[in-house]
Amino acid sequence: MYCKNCGKKLPDDARFCDRCNMSVRKMGNKMDLIEELKEERLARKKEQEVKERFKSIKKTKRRRRSKAVIAVILVLALGIVSGVAMYIHYMNTSDLNRPAAGVTAAPTATAASIPVQTVRVIDGNSTPSPQITPASGTAAVSPNEDGYIETTVEGAAFAYPRGYERRNNSSDVLLSLRDSDSEAVITVDSEDTEESAKDLMRGYADRNSGTVAESLAGDDWYSITISNGSENYHRCGIVRAGKHIYYEMRYPTASEKEGEYREDIQYMDDHFKEG
Repeated sequence: MYCKNCGKKLPDDARFCDRCNMSVRKMGNKMDLIEELKEERLARKKEQEVKERFKSIKKTKRRRRSKAVIAVILVLALGIVSGVAMYIHYMNTSDLNRPAAGVTAAPTATAASIPVQTVRVIDGNSTPSPQITPASGTAAVSPNEDGYIETTVEGAAFAYPRGYERRNNSSDVLLSLRDSDSEAVITVDSEDTEESAKDLMRGYADRNSGTVAESLAGDDWYSITISNGSENYHRCGIVRAGKHIYYEMRYPTASEKEGEYREDIQYMDDHFKEG
């Protein structure tokens, strides 16, 4: 078949000449041709409308996704700002940053250089106990970057969580602390011994009824946790040159701060060592 306008040879089923774009249909029934052309235009129009609809849907989805991302970023930013503001407020109002009533706060360097000495009563005689001093360069009420108070007890480094208050020291322990928000108690003490770390740990378990939840021991250290259902006991000890230095923490099993106490114990165990 050839184009009647330009004479180019075309396939038999061609409807338009691809050179001059003239229709190559047979002019049989003119009305049929007109209807066919209308149908083609309508089909092309519908196809174009479908394409436009898909473009509009994609554009709407992109806008919604962008709005969701912006909302998430704003929420995160607000949370960070609120957290920083609460931390600053806490640090400014915390009792840790205030001197005790009637006591003038001394410079940090001076406080760090003054040892705190306690007195033990043994067989009715008062004798000075070994000194408990803050770690070098750290005041007794100033937390480190992790939020713990650093001290030394008989030469052993020890750190306890801020928020604990020193109790009136009893006659049989070096250091006694209580959580100001709960019934948790921490005590630090020492004794002469000829036993190994493992034997000391076993003796502690025998003296306290309950289930041993965790126990670890090395050549010169041990760590053990016991639960009796209502209270948890944890002790960590160091044995060096015939001296047994240990700390013990007790807290109610049903306390809402149990998870926090476990984290504190892990930190104290990791930082309890011979100085």
